[in-house]
Amino acid sequence: QSQSGYVSSKPSGIRVLPKMPTTPRNITVISAGAANQVASWEEDKSRSLFTKYFLKAMSGEGDKKPYGDEDGKVSLKELKKYLDDNMTYFARRYYGRTQQAQIVVNGRQLSVGN
Repeated sequence: QSQSGYVSSKPSGIRVLPKMPTTPRNITVISAGAANQVASWEEDKSRSLFTKYFLKAMSGEGDKKPYGDEDGKVSLKELKKYLDDNMTYFARRYYGRTQQAQIVVNGRQLSVGN
């Protein structure tokens, strides 16, 4: 299935279960969504929602309130909160689906409390 619908007009059912790899302790992985989610694009198809909001966050928007502490650095928690509040919102608004960025640090999923 693509963002426009099914690639074929009469698809047969197939079920794919993603196998989650283990992440080494010295690696940080940032992905556009969970294994069972579709990564969404801007409505004009210029770039992915993840790319747009990742770049905005890292250029300083993620350090501003209410996402960050305005210390001049964008932490992973600030990035996660920014993506959760912006990218996730627009994926739901444009396409009616959930897309939530995933950040894995030292083999553990990063979570951000509200």
